[in-house]
Amino acid sequence: MKIGEAIPVSSVHNLGILDVEAATEKILKKLKWKKEKPRKKNETAIAVAGKPNVGKSSLVNAFLGEPRLIVSDKPGTTIDATDTPFRFDSHEYLLIDTAGLRRRGKISKGIERYGVLRALNAISRSDVTCLVLDAGIGLTNQDLHVSEYILEAGKGLIVAINKSDLMEDQMERKKLLDLLTYRMSYMPWAPVIFISALKKKNIFRILELARNITSERRKKIADAQFKIFLKTTILSHPPTRSGRKIIFYEGRQSDVEPPTFTFICNHPDLIHFSYRRFLENEIRRHYGFHGTAIKLQFKKE
Repeated sequence: MKIGEAIPVSSVHNLGILDVEAATEKILKKLKWKKEKPRKKNETAIAVAGKPNVGKSSLVNAFLGEPRLIVSDKPGTTIDATDTPFRFDSHEYLLIDTAGLRRRGKISKGIERYGVLRALNAISRSDVTCLVLDAGIGLTNQDLHVSEYILEAGKGLIVAINKSDLMEDQMERKKLLDLLTYRMSYMPWAPVIFISALKKKNIFRILELARNITSERRKKIADAQFKIFLKTTILSHPPTRSGRKIIFYEGRQSDVEPPTFTFICNHPDLIHFSYRRFLENEIRRHYGFHGTAIKLQFKKE
């Protein structure tokens, strides 16, 4: 087997690095590797994710009105994240179709593993992820793993139940919604909609939700307003832990996309997860942030 010409390098002395970069660029050009285009300012990036064969590519094609992506009954047809700029109702979108995310033990080595890594990267660079479920299969453990990754990445989330036209009655829908509410109790803020990519039923509701969620992700609460909120919230429900009093000195929204809130207190290490959940629920009750993850940070004065 021909390995090719070796390139001598020294990372300590920064020797040969430019040669490695040039050789890599040459190989990527031969592979027709495309650089990621810069995002448009008002563009909403939507990653379409989920298990193999749930209808992700069909959904993207339904948005576009043409068979832009390959659709097949064979799982694993999509092996890379495909970016498709799209305009609808005077709004700009970027649709990112991803490889199906299977259970870790089911992922083969090589190109499929690469596809999964690209899918996770696609979620990371999206504004909102549309997690597609198959109405006939329901919610699986793998779907929960993907939703947890979306939460950790601080992204917006829409749960779209595809092939809902095959569901027999409203009781069947209610049963699935109850299951989602129970098993995804850590993300009660994520909207759930029933769609049919094949019949284009309710699919454009996804775009409307994604646009609204992206707006929520960019929302900023004024420091003075949040100061009043924090004071009244702490007075109504003061935190304690192991008999020690926890004092909050200040709090503010420190970032957007995702909305991030920083709290300064005397014992940040003693903040229980239940009090974190309480603060998050109160923030959502007062200010919304529907459809997106938010992050809370606790620091010492």
